[in-house]
Amino acid sequence: MSDEGEILRVLEAIARAADDFCERRFYVETATRVYNGNGRDRLRIPPLISASSVKLDEDTDGTFELTLTENTDFWLEREGYQDPQATPSTIIILNPYQGSRTTFLNRPKLIEIIGEHGWSNDTETLGGGVTATLADATATKMTTNKAGNPPLGPGDTVLVESERLFIEGGEGASKGASNWKAVRGVNGSTAAAHTDKSLIRYTYPAQVVEAVLLQASALWKRRQSDPGFWTIEQFKGLDPDVQRLLNPLREFVVV
Repeated sequence: MSDEGEILRVLEAIARAADDFCERRFYVETATRVYNGNGRDRLRIPPLISASSVKLDEDTDGTFELTLTENTDFWLEREGYQDPQATPSTIIILNPYQGSRTTFLNRPKLIEIIGEHGWSNDTETLGGGVTATLADATATKMTTNKAGNPPLGPGDTVLVESERLFIEGGEGASKGASNWKAVRGVNGSTAAAHTDKSLIRYTYPAQVVEAVLLQASALWKRRQSDPGFWTIEQFKGLDPDVQRLLNPLREFVVV
């Protein structure tokens, strides 16, 4: 495996370790999640950016029959934050005044939430108006009209129309218009053909980026100084400095 491929593998593994340490996901994923009820009027949930559907299965038959409407049946809030309406939401609260329910039944697999799950869906536009072309829904070759500023590179997750793609490699940043190898339809999106469509890149909290780079750099230096050290296979946990960076973002969610 080339150094570029091995470095990318290390970065991916450390990024997931940071997610696990913080008990949350910092990338956005379109997904259906199901949670148990708790017999109360509010339910803590993992970070949720937006919900397109919230339903209840109160007779535990596996079908979610009752549809709840946001701001009528329930509110989504970011618990304990200075602006409760900020995203991501971490708690769903039933509306006792207009809602169809005042408590969540204390039953397993009670509530189904379809939506955008994760910490944020922040993006940045690459300077110069970068566009992407993919021949069809199965093509792994993505052609861009230019590299952009800051340049596109391996490890980036990008958005083209409604499809998310993970960039594995390519000719890249120093060569202007480029061909890239992309993993299609990641994080719950659907692959489709794109012709000269605008490309934007997902961004992440600065502390998380710094923590992942710091840990990956430390592992890589250990490997270079000791050829017998095989990075991920011998990775046992995050370094103390990395943990200190991530601690303010750490949260234990009981659902």
